[in-house]
Amino acid sequence: MQVTGETVEWQLVRALQAAAAFAALDAAQLASIDAALEAAVPGDSPQIVVIAGAYDPRALTTASWLNRRHGVDISTFAVSVLRFGGERLLSVRREPSEGQAPDPTAEVQWMLTGEAAPAVAAAAPAVPAASSTPPPSA
Repeated sequence: MQVTGETVEWQLVRALQAAAAFAALDAAQLASIDAALEAAVPGDSPQIVVIAGAYDPRALTTASWLNRRHGVDISTFAVSVLRFGGERLLSVRREPSEGQAPDPTAEVQWMLTGEAAPAVAAAAPAVPAASSTPPPSA
């Protein structure tokens, strides 16, 4: 299910409400939504994935607490779209991010070439990026 809200906190509440409603469905109701859900076990808690442009630290703390203390399978991801010349780049990061916030210059370099700048090589994603040609310099 997809839920939207004005704030990340509101999205967390709506996501929890949707998960509770989904967990209350019986086998026939699940199958009527999609054939892939025939294998779902009625009453099981679904995984919650929250996607936002940015997060208030309180929302991340809440999601972490729900996961750690109550076993709620909840993940948070930050998504941003960058326009670099004629290129449009999509950045998806799991939140909270490991360590420091990424350097925007290094992130753009990685998305364009798959190579991280030497100063952030340790923080670069392990999966190579799709190659792209940088736009010509002006």
